[in-house]
Amino acid sequence: MLKDGRIATVERQAYASFFISLTGIILVLFTGIFLGFAVRNANLVQESVLARGRSLFNQIVLTRRPARERGRA
Repeated sequence: MLKDGRIATVERQAYASFFISLTGIILVLFTGIFLGFAVRNANLVQESVLARGRSLFNQIVLTRRPARERGRA
């Protein structure tokens, strides 16, 4: 009887250790995935801002070109 109780205790400890390890692994995976999403999102925003800035700069250049050709700028 004592042996069965000890085996059950060891078995419960093994399951607890397994679930804690599994939870830790899942937590690390989800953290990595969400950090990857955050980095990718930041890169996409950076690229969008850069493209918008280049577009505005080209609009300024195209707007000023006729004035420069007439000697007003």
